[in-house]
Amino acid sequence: MGILDKLFKNRTEEFSFSRFPYPENVSKCLVDNLKKGILFEGNNHFIPWTKTYTDLSNENIEIDKQGDRTIFKFGIQKVLNGLELNLTSMKWLDTKSKVSFASIESNLGQDEQGRTEAIRIKDHLVNLFGEPNETNEEEEWEMSLCWRFDNVEISIVGWSHFAMKYDIKIGLVNDPNWAFMKK
Repeated sequence: MGILDKLFKNRTEEFSFSRFPYPENVSKCLVDNLKKGILFEGNNHFIPWTKTYTDLSNENIEIDKQGDRTIFKFGIQKVLNGLELNLTSMKWLDTKSKVSFASIESNLGQDEQGRTEAIRIKDHLVNLFGEPNETNEEEEWEMSLCWRFDNVEISIVGWSHFAMKYDIKIGLVNDPNWAFMKK
């Protein structure tokens, strides 16, 4: 096999993904996909984590510039075996547009409604992947749950900011958009 064949094979493997509906081993298909990107199951549209924010600007999505950040709005999408979420991705103003898009998130709501939705999604994820790798549910309303698969994670977080807010984030563990937080 020549060097060009090897390069082409690696690129093809990097972006191959399982389509929805998934074959028998749903959890394995989901994890394999998540290691490479996110699949919107309603239309089998796969967006690799290697896509840059500039590339995302070319997707058919709403882009909302808000002071210190830009919000990429994907709308309501089915992910993770039928879970419907209103998905966004946020890029800090200081982050270069050529940085890889590496995560998506969804606000699940606040107070009782948000907690109910977070628990519903937790149950869905436990059925798919088993118990989270990390949990912190010591306080009645606060929660921090994380399923980690090598370089990717799914986290559900409940936190207090004027009200209890609940979010889910799906993406790379080392999101380059948040690199400044590690300095």
